[in-house]
Amino acid sequence: MDQDFVGHLRAQAARYAHHRGYSFVHWRTGELVSDRLSYAELDARAERLARRLTALDMRGRTVLLLYPAGLDFVVAFLACLYARVIAVPVPLPGNSPESRARTALIAQDADATWALSITEHAANLREWTATAGLDVRFLATDVTGDDASQAAAATTEGAGERPGPVADPAATAYLQYTSGSTSQPRGILVTHANLAHNQRSIHSLHGRSTSGAVAGWLPHHHDMGLVGQILHPLYAGLDLYFTAPYTFVKRPVVWPMMISKYGATTTVAPNFGYEWCARQVSEQQMAGLNLTTLVAALTGAEPVRARTLREVTQRWQPHGFNPAALMPVYGLAEATLLVSGSTPGHGARVTRFAAATLQAGQAVADDHDGVELVSCGSPVDLDVRVVDPASRVPLADGAVGEIWIRGASVAHGYANRRDATADTFHARLDNGDGPFLRSGDLGFLHIGELFVTGRIKDMVVINGRNLYPEDIEEAAHVHPACGTTAAFGIDVDGEHIIVVQEVTNRQLAGCGLPELSRSVLSAVVRQCEVASASVVLVRRGAVDKTTSGKVRRASMRQRFLRRDLKPLHLELAAKVGQLWADPSTASDPAHR
Repeated sequence: MDQDFVGHLRAQAARYAHHRGYSFVHWRTGELVSDRLSYAELDARAERLARRLTALDMRGRTVLLLYPAGLDFVVAFLACLYARVIAVPVPLPGNSPESRARTALIAQDADATWALSITEHAANLREWTATAGLDVRFLATDVTGDDASQAAAATTEGAGERPGPVADPAATAYLQYTSGSTSQPRGILVTHANLAHNQRSIHSLHGRSTSGAVAGWLPHHHDMGLVGQILHPLYAGLDLYFTAPYTFVKRPVVWPMMISKYGATTTVAPNFGYEWCARQVSEQQMAGLNLTTLVAALTGAEPVRARTLREVTQRWQPHGFNPAALMPVYGLAEATLLVSGSTPGHGARVTRFAAATLQAGQAVADDHDGVELVSCGSPVDLDVRVVDPASRVPLADGAVGEIWIRGASVAHGYANRRDATADTFHARLDNGDGPFLRSGDLGFLHIGELFVTGRIKDMVVINGRNLYPEDIEEAAHVHPACGTTAAFGIDVDGEHIIVVQEVTNRQLAGCGLPELSRSVLSAVVRQCEVASASVVLVRRGAVDKTTSGKVRRASMRQRFLRRDLKPLHLELAAKVGQLWADPSTASDPAHR
């Protein structure tokens, strides 16, 4: 029973019934309104849909969940868990060829023959599957009895059976597809036992609170949005108020408004969400909001920046926000979600480390001139090691290496990818101990806490020195007009730093583009101690990001080498300028 995630959810639905529920929040003429389903209603609707899925012989099959943000997705995902259908949450295919192609790749990789959605999107999805050459049948879950297959589902033998407990906790519950920041999407096999263990870990990190409300806007097809925002409130017995990611991006004030109106005690978002809210929401918009109820503001899914924590504190603290609520965390989809987290109520721990020693692979505290890094707290019921990725030797505290993870939250591997599963999930130390999950992230342990420094594949090496792109990007933030930054290296007779910097025109405030680019260049050269670098200023939104907000540096590197950018201004070193003018001179293998 300890690993029966479905059994726990159904017990929660019976315990809280109509007293607690999930509310999807809309912005209408400056006000927040919501649609609500109580726990009992969610459970009842999910059970009815589970019977339909069982009657249509979907048990054990992979089924696409192609939903907009909202309660329909929650019902469908729970129904898949109840019916032992392997859910595959994916974003709706957008209008761009890249978005439509990526979703089609996921459908093919998952070997899905069914897709669940709502009537509103049925026609577009049928057109998409036809264009992509996919053999996928649709079931509209927001209507009943409107076609022969659905009518038959109500009378098929077994359709009336109440879904019971999970017989095999090791069975796959759903496929979590990676966001594709560094490679093609891969489907992660998350089991019912993985899900139950990670939910217990999240619950224990929060101090096992069973009262309060969660407010958020994360996409449900991302691991933090699904496991942390959608599923955990039901697991813990909390109310949930959530809105669409698009609503937050368009009107970021909706987030603090939800916290204030519904008295949320918990919220969760990546660093870029806090940054976006702090920079885009004016003091006038914040007027009258009350954030005193917020006791846990989790931030993760990408490097957590000390600057962002200061900015959001400065913006929110006058409205009752307690900085002690900030809780940096670390996790990844391959470990279901949570790996480590900060202690509730203690706030974020920011430590300065000497830049030179970090570049040499050793973290040495430097309270005066060091690089600011934010602790992601201690591992939560998992064995976390920092390992030399080449020798596979565990490293001592303070040494920078790859983060390896072992424990019950670690998923079973990638669907249909035996070699990738062996490389990533079955790693062993030099003494044979294992298996461990190789995260691909670099970091170190310091006083029992985990600090994440970057991705192995994103590392920039200048004259034998390891430079983290996150540090370069931080150095480039020299003006309020600076938005998202992508830093990467290219080979032009040696490694050279390229900084692609978004610019928010309305915040330039008299600072011209040439002046801004020179300021960015000067800061990068000085703080990173390099002889030269190149800067490309672009419009807001031009830097590629994953659905969770991570910068896609590899993609931006390829776009730069293809000259597939529309720069507002260029500040290029001589050899890079020659490359930009004549791409045939590139010595970079990726360009060829």
